[in-house]
Amino acid sequence: MKHISNYQEARLHRIGDTWLEPEEAAYPNGGQTRKCGAICPDGVIRTVRCGIPDSYFSIPAHLTFRGRYIRGYVTSSESGFEFRVMNTHKALFDSLVSASDS
Repeated sequence: MKHISNYQEARLHRIGDTWLEPEEAAYPNGGQTRKCGAICPDGVIRTVRCGIPDSYFSIPAHLTFRGRYIRGYVTSSESGFEFRVMNTHKALFDSLVSASDS
């Protein structure tokens, strides 16, 4: 990761190869300014932006992929932090992934 101090590095939450900045990164406005290296549905770890958790299980998030805005949320599992795409953006994400594969 670029441009991150040792202090910031020590405060990251890590699960496997994935990471999440502390909740304080979203303060004072609570916007989606917090970064997370999460596993996307296609299995690739990408940096997503997330905010403050809205429940115990998920954090609202978004991803900018190939210049397009993809809404979703971040959750965690044993394999790491995962970005789950909202149903309304699933077709868009799938089409962008298939276009980048070809």
